[in-house]
Amino acid sequence: MGTPAGEGGQPPVPAPSPQTADPRVDEALARLDELAELPIADHPAVFEHVHQRLAEVLGDLGGGDLASGDTGTGSTGTGDSGSHGR
Repeated sequence: MGTPAGEGGQPPVPAPSPQTADPRVDEALARLDELAELPIADHPAVFEHVHQRLAEVLGDLGGGDLASGDTGTGSTGTGDSGSHGR
């Protein structure tokens, strides 16, 4: 992604965000382009926003709400594979 550091003494230049088939994903990924302009202390908020948006899109596609932890599979996430005391 971008030009490696050290070439010509210039900092790396970020590559443009890739385009996907979903404008919601494109919008979320475009937020990553802001990182170069922001102080490092502000990066986690951008990552959290992007993660939230991508989780929402995946939830819409999968029928569950990944952003809230509900995958729509009915699994409790405890690792119990149905042994029920056996």
